[in-house]
This record gives sequence, structure tokens and C-alpha cells, in this order.
Amino acid sequence: MAKLADVVGPAEGDSVETKLEGYEELAESLGADVDGATIAKDKATYQASVDRFKKTVAGKKGLTSLAVSPAEDLLYVAVPSEASELQ
Repeated sequence: MAKLADVVGPAEGDSVETKLEGYEELAESLGADVDGATIAKDKATYQASVDRFKKTVAGKKGLTSLAVSPAEDLLYVAVPSEASELQ
């Protein structure tokens, strides 16, 4: 098979943080300003959400969850081992 172009972009990682870092590296390599005020605000909002989630579930032994995505006629159920954002 002939090589058409290099493939770029983040690989599926062990966690959503790894994936986000990969997207940030890609954006920066393409010339995006990843240190701007908007990005800093979005990162702070994300981190606050992570912290709030961790505080909410702390100490709740045995807690389980089910990640789903609804569609008009289906309900997609996520498999955590296949979705880094659930790691």
C-alpha cells in the first residue's frame, strides 16, 4: 500500500489526562496558543470538575456507576477498559 501521509494526533492513552495532553501537544505543533487565557480558564474549569467529582465520591466504598450515551432510539453503554476517559 502506498504511503499517503503521516498520521498525526494523540493515541488512546491510559487516561483522559493523557489524551488531553496529546491533543494539547498536537495543537501546539500546529501553531495554536495553548498558553492563552481561554485555555487556562478551560483547564481550571476541568480541574475544578475533577476535584469536585473526587470529593463527591470519596469515602463511598462499593460505589459503582454506568457510563451511557443516549441516542434517539438506543442507549450506548461504555466499556471502561475501552474508554480512557473512564480510567
